[in-house]
Amino acid sequence: MILHGHGVEVRWDGETLVARGTTPEGRAAVNAPDGTDRVTLTAAGIDAVALLEAPRKVGGVVILVEPSLEEHRLHFRRDARLDFIALAAELEEASDLARSTTRRVVDLTEQPDQEPAESDVTEDAVSA
Repeated sequence: MILHGHGVEVRWDGETLVARGTTPEGRAAVNAPDGTDRVTLTAAGIDAVALLEAPRKVGGVVILVEPSLEEHRLHFRRDARLDFIALAAELEEASDLARSTTRRVVDLTEQPDQEPAESDVTEDAVSA
């Protein structure tokens, strides 16, 4: 899906979002790394999604927050309102799903009454 917002172009394929600022204000709102005009986020790299709608005649903004608390703002106008609402819902669902597919595996077979040692705890990706 490719969306054109207010000063931003957004590409979302269900796993990766690329937001590119198309104006100086859009680049500032997207909060891309220095010297670039775009930011790339995976679904797992999105910690929170917020949708703020302005009065119907203006539009609104989708705010994406990374685990590092970096914010990326995707502003939109009213003609793209429904598309950005759908994008926010998809991003929230995908980021929740991505976070839930990583689980902690703890081996307690030898000492079930004790806390696991740090070496006993591993991250294991679960296929969806």
